[in-house]
Amino acid sequence: MKKLVLIGAGHAHIVALRRLSKYGFHITLISPDAIALYSGLLPDYIAGNISLPSLCFDLKAQSKAMGFKYVDDTVDSICLTSKSLVTSEGMQHDFDALSINIGSVPHQKTITDTPPHHCSIKPFSKFLPFYKKYVRDMKLPPRSIGIVGAGPGGIEIAFAIQRYLEKERSPVAHTSSSLAEPSAIHVYGTRLLDTLHPSHTTRIAEHIANKGIQLHIAPTRVKVADLTMHDCVLWSSHAHPPQVLHNIDIAKDEQGFLLVTPQLQSTSHPFVFAAGDCSALVTVVLEKSGATAYMQGPILSHNIINYLQQESLTRTAFSTQLRTFRSRQPYLKILNRGDGYAMASKGKWYAEGRAIYAFKNYLDYAFMRRYA
Repeated sequence: MKKLVLIGAGHAHIVALRRLSKYGFHITLISPDAIALYSGLLPDYIAGNISLPSLCFDLKAQSKAMGFKYVDDTVDSICLTSKSLVTSEGMQHDFDALSINIGSVPHQKTITDTPPHHCSIKPFSKFLPFYKKYVRDMKLPPRSIGIVGAGPGGIEIAFAIQRYLEKERSPVAHTSSSLAEPSAIHVYGTRLLDTLHPSHTTRIAEHIANKGIQLHIAPTRVKVADLTMHDCVLWSSHAHPPQVLHNIDIAKDEQGFLLVTPQLQSTSHPFVFAAGDCSALVTVVLEKSGATAYMQGPILSHNIINYLQQESLTRTAFSTQLRTFRSRQPYLKILNRGDGYAMASKGKWYAEGRAIYAFKNYLDYAFMRRYA
């Protein structure tokens, strides 16, 4: 029986597992969090619109239902020569094929040795307890919140927190925070929503200002020492590869992301596959987003299946069986304002309103119904 090890429970693996589990492989999924979160619904949770279970994937339950092995652990080291890895608890796992979908993190040098009231938005498993402690469970809301990163993720988080605090101050909110002074939310970045058309950025900036969120756009990156006035600080800055990738002897791009072909195979080790934020296509620069990982999921599962079945095929026949991931950039981007209103952008096309939010909700819950 062929052994397949999946590291991480990102969107690509969540999608791929449904098909991979039907082919009789011995599949092991390694992730430190038994509950994976769907990023598309995170802003609605932060805003207080939905409960946490609405955006959760229960990996233990899915492992029983689909027949794969779930390991609640992190990977300590990977040896590609012996096709094996060791987890932090010292367990060794051998594999015939390896797939990595572990996302990205904010710039590590920026957030090293930060105070306890600073937290990266990724991984979500660390961010959500922090958010609960410093925002939701406070008798009085924080006077000032800093968010580092003016991309879609940082802006949606700002909108969502603003909406949550707005509802807490409402006369119908029976909490001690109802009479507190409004919190000031500050967003820092070198550019605002730099992947959007400039006219769309200008329109969304108007929404940001109307919500009382303060933007600080400057050519130099903000430092920890510049943020001492904030009661809590959230980091959603530019994506960088997770630490576990640093010590793997494998092809990477100049930033340290795993370099893959359009078939999502490592350019140096064909038995290694990667998708989502932790990878970089050799042919084109892709945006780091959950939408990219979601679209890569079916390609990933198809190519892994064909790789593991290649012993019954000739090399030529095998190569023709692989599917190619073709980028659909520019992607449709929908920014959730947290209050039942959303803004959509794709290339030069733009729309906003409650119908856009309803459309986003339709897509998000269709995904959850299919894969949760």
